[in-house]
Amino acid sequence: MNARTFISSIVVSMLMFALPASGQTATGGQAQQPLTANESKNVGDWLVRCFPVKSPTPCDMLYILAIKNTGQVMLSMRIADVPSKDRHVMIIGVPLGVSFAKGIVVTTDGGATAPLLFQRCDREGCYVQTMLDDNSMDSLAKSTAANTAIKFAGYNGKAFSLPFPLNGFAEARDTMDQLAKGRVAAQSKD
Repeated sequence: MNARTFISSIVVSMLMFALPASGQTATGGQAQQPLTANESKNVGDWLVRCFPVKSPTPCDMLYILAIKNTGQVMLSMRIADVPSKDRHVMIIGVPLGVSFAKGIVVTTDGGATAPLLFQRCDREGCYVQTMLDDNSMDSLAKSTAANTAIKFAGYNGKAFSLPFPLNGFAEARDTMDQLAKGRVAAQSKD
């Protein structure tokens, strides 16, 4: 399997978990229920979830920053463990109206990423996706709040800098990685 096919399969499996199922079943005509995590744990600002399906990304950690009064999502982050590749895939979502040319930049104590270009938008926002190795995850976990942010620009040039959610990040990562490796081991026995 080439890298593009592998990443596409990860995105499809993550979207399957992110979007509620709708429509009719083939028998009975009843609406399908959304896939829900059969195991979840709140860790700081993060929610760690594992799903009851065989997948290259059996567990993820999720963070959502929304405006209290309106519920508008300003930042969504999903990081999924890919045990077979010993990597993580990170999807960052921001509101519509962003500058596609500037993308998103993640800053840490160790510096800033190159701009991550937007890959898709839906009615909720626009999204970037990137693969992270263990060193990148370690850098995020060890970074200080003062230097760690998600930066992007609106189409009008207005700059935004949102804090990267570090509260519970390292523990959520460890929890997710342990649960994902356990899921893969259990699935390989089946």
